[in-house]
Amino acid sequence: MSNKTAGLWKQAMESERDVSEIQAQLAELNQELNWDRENLREDISTGRTQVRTDG
Repeated sequence: MSNKTAGLWKQAMESERDVSEIQAQLAELNQELNWDRENLREDISTGRTQVRTDG
């Protein structure tokens, strides 16, 4: 579990914030993780690598 996810769960358990707001943040984080997974799968299947550039 990432620090960001753990922090959101901690807020949900310890605070009186609206649960739906925290659930929305967790859903957004999950979408970002799914996007990352899909890109990694594509990179692996195509043999593509990323090269860092000095910008």
